[in-house]
Amino acid sequence: MTAFDRRAPWIALAVAILVALVTMTPDLIGVFFDDAIYVLLAQAIAEGRGYVYTHIPGEPAGIHYPPLWPLVLAGAWKLGGTFPENAALLKAVNPICLGIAAAGAVVVGRRLLGIPSWAALAAVIVGTTAVPMLLLTNPPLSEPLFLALLFPALLAAERAVATPERRWVVIAALLGALLILERTIGGVVVIATVLVLLGARRWRDALLHAAVVALCIAPWQYFVWKHSAGFPPEIAGSYGPYLAWISDAYREGGAPFLRDVLAKNLRDAWRMNGPMLAPMIGGVARQVAIGSAVLFTAFGLWHLLRRDGSRVTGLALGGYLAVVVAWPFQIDRFLWAVWPLLLLVALVGAGWARERVRPLGRAPLVAVTSLAVLLAVGHLGYNARAHLRGWATKASEDMSRQAEPMVRYINSDPRLAGRVLAAETAPMIALYTGQRVVPVEMLLASDHLRHRTPEESAVWIAAIDRRFRPEVYVLTPGGHHAAALLAARLEAGRTLRELVPPGGPVRVFEVVTPQATPVVPP
Repeated sequence: MTAFDRRAPWIALAVAILVALVTMTPDLIGVFFDDAIYVLLAQAIAEGRGYVYTHIPGEPAGIHYPPLWPLVLAGAWKLGGTFPENAALLKAVNPICLGIAAAGAVVVGRRLLGIPSWAALAAVIVGTTAVPMLLLTNPPLSEPLFLALLFPALLAAERAVATPERRWVVIAALLGALLILERTIGGVVVIATVLVLLGARRWRDALLHAAVVALCIAPWQYFVWKHSAGFPPEIAGSYGPYLAWISDAYREGGAPFLRDVLAKNLRDAWRMNGPMLAPMIGGVARQVAIGSAVLFTAFGLWHLLRRDGSRVTGLALGGYLAVVVAWPFQIDRFLWAVWPLLLLVALVGAGWARERVRPLGRAPLVAVTSLAVLLAVGHLGYNARAHLRGWATKASEDMSRQAEPMVRYINSDPRLAGRVLAAETAPMIALYTGQRVVPVEMLLASDHLRHRTPEESAVWIAAIDRRFRPEVYVLTPGGHHAAALLAARLEAGRTLRELVPPGGPVRVFEVVTPQATPVVPP
């Protein structure tokens, strides 16, 4: 190992942390929904209230989100004091995770994928400083920690397969369990490891690996099982268990639903890659470039599956892609979460393709090389342009700017203090106001394929109103939730009274009941 081989991971770590910190913004936490939920769960843990959604009446258990990332944030919360003064510290955790991920990616690229250190370093820096990756790093989302754990887990899994030492089987299992407790989809690494061990006829090691993982995640699975019964179905889509949500969707939709999800996700992934990999060309040329990127990635996966020392990595990434392409949610976010690994695998595929066409003559070799260079230059050009134009921060800035007036208004109106609210971006509102806030929107699997009708939105708001009995609705002017609320059939005796004149930053509706005394506007 040369001096550069030893330094390359540290260079990647430093560059990733630096870029992530430079592009970090003071925007509100909660613009991506999940980020505010993670922080609210961290707050509940840090304050000794348990793993619960403290902002929802009844404080249901936080069974939607595996606990590792909230636990990490809870530690940062303890160090940083009260919110929102500790928001900067909470946000600073992700750049560190991204740096660790970058270092691990370089090591994986060199050791497992056989890529020279300089090429692995270049690909990893491009991947970790890409605007989509930074969009997931700026808010306290869980993807950077997942990536930071993924590469050590892959290294340990490949070591467990390559050596008869059972301690590596246990180490790989412990890291695989951590990966699952960070994001459930991390289970693909565990499944891949067990399959490779079974393929090598190491039955006892496969059983040992699975048993250690099962033992480690059993408390979390018991917690989910225990609190799933009786969980409010009106909010299960965004707050309840994954399994019931996805199984219900496929049971009701069947094969047509799978077909439509696959078609949409593949189409969205194809469209996403165009501007990112071939921004300087269009038309047929761009389609050829995207197709080449897909082929290089497929070649890379095939090469990993056939090569000793990388089969777990190939199976795990293949399993990950198979899951996300069938999951009724934005596939771009899933792809961005493993973007550095995808670039490394595509690099392997491009090298494999060059070697295969070399005997065919100069023209095929030049064509494959030119396509690879075109994609590399295109992605570099996209990133350079995106950073110069501030795209890494624009999305969160815009969403924060839209949400800030509502937060400011709720904190300034004494009539709303201490009352149960219902609002859009409920986790963010709860985080910055300290009040109990019921959501008015809920994630359905069908939302991935079509927009909900106003009538359907009205039915959901009426159901949420029956369950949680909010006292005040605070909604965006001109938004479809205000129209849905006015069209909703609330229970008899519950009527709406608008507290804020039209034209203000929010629309505020007080729920008046025969037992309640209306608030008199000041």
